[in-house]
Amino acid sequence: GQKAGRAIYASQKQAYYVFLFSNTSALSTSVLVIMSLTYRFPFHLEVWFATASMLVTYASAVFAVTLDESFRFRYILIASVGPFALRCLIQIFKSIEV
Repeated sequence: GQKAGRAIYASQKQAYYVFLFSNTSALSTSVLVIMSLTYRFPFHLEVWFATASMLVTYASAVFAVTLDESFRFRYILIASVGPFALRCLIQIFKSIEV
């Protein structure tokens, strides 16, 4: 009863959302670390383009294989923005302490 190319795992909504949230958080955190470590690196622009391409590819793959009725965009958005927001909050609290 599944369409070809669609994620079968997506039919198990709760488990799929846990997987999707965790996977997106891991990717977003990895991107944050890569961008932080390569800041002012000679090839920083190239790394930025490669990372942006990787994010676009990930997002398009999620949209392509996830069932339309089970997909919640806000979960992906929260998972992808979370590590960046946490890093910003840490920086703000560090500047307040000093």
